[in-house]
Amino acid sequence: MSSSRDWPSLEHLSVRLSPTHFVSPVNYGIACTLAYHLGVQSVHTMIDPSADPKIENDIKILKRIIYCSKKQWLDAQRDLDRFFDIQDDYIRILDTSIIVISRQGSRPATPQSIKNQISLRDGEMCVYCGDTEGPFEIDHLWPVVKGGDSSASNLVCACQSCNRSKKDMSLREWMEKEAGRNHD
Repeated sequence: MSSSRDWPSLEHLSVRLSPTHFVSPVNYGIACTLAYHLGVQSVHTMIDPSADPKIENDIKILKRIIYCSKKQWLDAQRDLDRFFDIQDDYIRILDTSIIVISRQGSRPATPQSIKNQISLRDGEMCVYCGDTEGPFEIDHLWPVVKGGDSSASNLVCACQSCNRSKKDMSLREWMEKEAGRNHD
């Protein structure tokens, strides 16, 4: 079982099996999907990452996550027991070395303490539109791709809609774009 010390903290996950880890294409797809769902529990989110990522070993849940039949899942377990601890109640990853960074040079995660500070400062409200319902994300006023940093003074609480609309634009660029859209 992985501990929080050895679990990779990655923004983008992929699975790499060496030639000695031969599995069928179907089982490889199942392995990738399981690794992804376990991995996203361990990366930065608006909530604390899990130190013990696991999926309930329930065929109804697994069918929804990995899109396979009960027979396919039972057949896959023989190939996957090298990578996953498949117990009666939960599935956990055994071999974290199969998880690799799929996007080299990805920026480091904003520490949870900074995210909490921003949420408290901005009052769980979008600083752009005033939405109080969320879901909320942390936005860089000056985008990282344009040299912005992850200091508290450059971060704000934004609703998902505003943050996704703003993308990697500066605040000025985004406001001009929105003004042009609203003027038309």
